[in-house]
Amino acid sequence: MPTYLVDTNVWIEFFHGNEQAREFLKKDDLFVSYVTKAELIFGARDKRSLSNLEKILGKYGVNWGSDLVNQRALEILIKYRLKQGIGILDCMLAATALENKMILITDNIKHFRGIEGLVVKKLSEVI
Repeated sequence: MPTYLVDTNVWIEFFHGNEQAREFLKKDDLFVSYVTKAELIFGARDKRSLSNLEKILGKYGVNWGSDLVNQRALEILIKYRLKQGIGILDCMLAATALENKMILITDNIKHFRGIEGLVVKKLSEVI
């Protein structure tokens, strides 16, 4: 059974009440990158939102990265930054998925297009 790394945009859809996101996030084989967790915490508007966010994310495994992930992220940045404009946070997500053999779930497919070995799927493809 594959494991999935869930991008920030899928979580945002979940918090906006998207039914596909809600259904998908019921799966047991999901992980959150510390990058995504940090982005979501940064976007919390008040203490109540932050508390709710921490409660929900606490149900999922967090991938905290590693030296290998950091090194791979820099390799991705060097190779793809000028070619397609990928940002450092997306490089971290891609590297996390690659190093842990996870499928990256995102609706921002174009951010990750062409990264060798990376399996990327839209939310609608895994529901």
